[in-house]
Amino acid sequence: MLGAYETFGVPIYDRGERGAAGEIGRIQNLAPSLQLIDTGLYWHSDRETPDIIPPAGLAATTRAYAKIIAEVNGVDRQDLQRPAASK
Repeated sequence: MLGAYETFGVPIYDRGERGAAGEIGRIQNLAPSLQLIDTGLYWHSDRETPDIIPPAGLAATTRAYAKIIAEVNGVDRQDLQRPAASK
């Protein structure tokens, strides 16, 4: 994920958060997940309109997500499963 963001110039923090904020937080421990959020001018996506989001940033994010999806599609499904908890 970070490699895809870096490839297309999507800004990332030096250190990621351990937990996800927003809607993805409810499922982050149930399924492999990722999140991209910019908490600048607006917090929620209902305000992320074309007049607010720079086209270059949207294009970079779209390309990064396409790369992530393509790479995940090449991974064996078993490798995406969370290891069973040891007792």
